[in-house]
Amino acid sequence: MKGGDRCNAQKTHCPQGHPYDEENTLWYRNSRRCKACDRARANQRYAQGFKPTTPPFRGSAEFFSAHTIHSQDGCWGWAGRIDGAGYGRWSRHLAHRLSYEFHVGPIPEGLVIDHLCRNRSCVNPVHLEVVTQKVNVRRGVIARANGVG
Repeated sequence: MKGGDRCNAQKTHCPQGHPYDEENTLWYRNSRRCKACDRARANQRYAQGFKPTTPPFRGSAEFFSAHTIHSQDGCWGWAGRIDGAGYGRWSRHLAHRLSYEFHVGPIPEGLVIDHLCRNRSCVNPVHLEVVTQKVNVRRGVIARANGVG
């Protein structure tokens, strides 16, 4: 039932008193959420130092060893969720970006991570390189032309 269960579908305001109207309603998994409350939660998290690219497990090397499968070619395959494009995901984060930030350091603004092994689910920091988007795309085109990746 759109709008949540029958009890919540009849409500016109969120628990904080914000109206459920066109401008203030988010639909999430077939239920309503209040945009104003979502913004307030996000602002509170940012004020406490939360950064979206900061993994919740920073400092825990055991996390990556528990979520990877090591292969003969040196790739660390992500053992968690894989998205439709073949990239590993941890919550909303790309696993290879988290791995690079955890093992190597921050990714400079405007740059992306290139998989040197052409394996999108690989999170081995040795197989990851920071490059521009243009270089990343060019390498991918060349690899596909050569039948790799």
